[in-house]
Amino acid sequence: HRPKNQIRRRLQHMTEEKNDGKKDENEPAESFPTRAFDVIVLGTGLAESLIASSASKIGKKSVLLLDANDHYGNSFGTLTEARGTDETLFKGWSVPVCLTRSGAVLETHDVVTIDDDECLLASLRRKFSVDVAFKFSLGDDRLTEEVCNSEAYKYLEFKTLEKSFVCVGTSDGKTNGKKGEFEFVPVPASRAEIFENARLSPTEKRGLMRFLKKARDVALEGTGVNYGRGDDANAPIGAPGTEYTLDAEREDEGTFFANDGDNNSSSSSSSKNTSMKAFLMESPNDLSEITSDAVAHCVSFCPSVTTKLRGRASEMLITYIRSMGKYGPETPQAGLIPLYGSGEVAQAFCRVAAVSGAITALRQPIKKIERKNSESHIEVLTKGGRVLTCKKLVLGDAQGDIEMVGFANDEIITPNRRESSKFCINRAVLVTNRSMVGSDEAQHRVFVAIPPAARPGKLYKDEDEFVCFATQLDYSSRCCPKDTFIVHLCQKSRRTVPLQDVFADILDNIFSKVKQNGEETKKPTILWGTSYRTPDVDDDIVESFKSDDFVKFPGADCNVTFEETVRLARSANGCLFGDDANASSLSFDTLPLFPKAPQKGEEREEEEEVTGDGETIDLNEDEYALLRDL
Repeated sequence: HRPKNQIRRRLQHMTEEKNDGKKDENEPAESFPTRAFDVIVLGTGLAESLIASSASKIGKKSVLLLDANDHYGNSFGTLTEARGTDETLFKGWSVPVCLTRSGAVLETHDVVTIDDDECLLASLRRKFSVDVAFKFSLGDDRLTEEVCNSEAYKYLEFKTLEKSFVCVGTSDGKTNGKKGEFEFVPVPASRAEIFENARLSPTEKRGLMRFLKKARDVALEGTGVNYGRGDDANAPIGAPGTEYTLDAEREDEGTFFANDGDNNSSSSSSSKNTSMKAFLMESPNDLSEITSDAVAHCVSFCPSVTTKLRGRASEMLITYIRSMGKYGPETPQAGLIPLYGSGEVAQAFCRVAAVSGAITALRQPIKKIERKNSESHIEVLTKGGRVLTCKKLVLGDAQGDIEMVGFANDEIITPNRRESSKFCINRAVLVTNRSMVGSDEAQHRVFVAIPPAARPGKLYKDEDEFVCFATQLDYSSRCCPKDTFIVHLCQKSRRTVPLQDVFADILDNIFSKVKQNGEETKKPTILWGTSYRTPDVDDDIVESFKSDDFVKFPGADCNVTFEETVRLARSANGCLFGDDANASSLSFDTLPLFPKAPQKGEEREEEEEVTGDGETIDLNEDEYALLRDL
């Protein structure tokens, strides 16, 4: 029952396809109300969607959000269902073609699995949501702040992370288990769990409590947050300690040192370059290697043993401390897992942008971008032949080969520059039949850090001592059917290391890839799995923010949380719309993209609504609430 003119246009398009002998996949948009916009955003990744939603909702600017692909998210999206043999990675799933063609995915390698479960996965494939780069949030991090302030929570749901573990190797004979296997040591999330931990000595328990109390003092300073009495066993950290005092002259909020009375300028200077793990193992903390690994990699999320104390490590430690017990003592864990996968987060902010007036269109590849300095605008040419102009341009990853005219080399991320990087990010996705940390139902949504000390059987030389992070999801996360689990592995490495060797020892020690003599094994069996390698984006971050009219985002990083991505979005927003005198700095990362929403019950000033005739109408509380919801 289509109108005749639509049928006529479709028949004409089919005739053109027949005459050309092939189908044009780059169909132009039906129509845009205008060709000139304040902001054009190319890509629907998390950082791009944050900029688009903020500009349209808060900045009240005309925003056009385009993506060359037929799905949201780009490198923050999900694996797609393969539609042909050329795109198939393994058993029907594939990394989106846009990522492989644009260099966002450098290499793929399948994980060998049992064959008799292929029909099972084929029947349940549409019930899986497998992220390309899975990440989770923390209860009081930057993403949570933006979700609350932007009202993106209307489109998102979260589950708490149930438990965190640090892996310990059994080759030293000090742990329970067979030689060469891993033991999962739980990371304490409350004061009671610290003192109930049989692995910690009394001295180490006191040292760990002193360190966490000091971290809590710094994290909660000026926030007005009070978790209650210090002797409450359910308190996430415990009472503020007296063994440590705040360093009144510390150079940044993210760094703190013990006030043992012997600190001098030389020791403070040496502490600047020490790693987080070394700081924990040195006096006065004197924590064991296992406990130091737990704090450094499961609390501060350090991607390497050599990660410095100052900077991101200490910032993440403070964020983690603020997030623990954020939603009550029943949920002491700090992590929040988005339901249906982390790809939902980028899509939620795209919805915020659309509701706020932004125009959104998928399947819109770009052919050329040219900066018109004489006319003070940027011109965008789509492959469909449409010319668009804007004052500000945001370019995301996986948008295909685009001709860039009028841009300096340090403003754009070229494939040659990525090829010269010596590091890369390795990821693996596994579908298993049981939990990798036991059968306890309270240990299904878990995070595991596997430090290099626990992996003596690595197939390659790891002079950089990178840590492997593993996140396991169960059916309660809405990412997989019941009785199946999804495990995401992520680790940085040098590009000279073969992809199949990065996770080989982990797959052999934790999982089972075949059935032994037709009998079930205690290890979780891999039903499906694949691994892939993406470029390291750390070298592209600062260099991409050079101008006040153009920003290029590099894609997903190796961090397990969204914290760094949101920080980049805030910095880019400041460069584009902030003070011109400070547009080239990264000092905007602390400024939220959305102003804080008024809390329920807070006093507010009287607001008036003016009609088109100039008549002033006073609104009461109920009328204002109704108008706000509309």
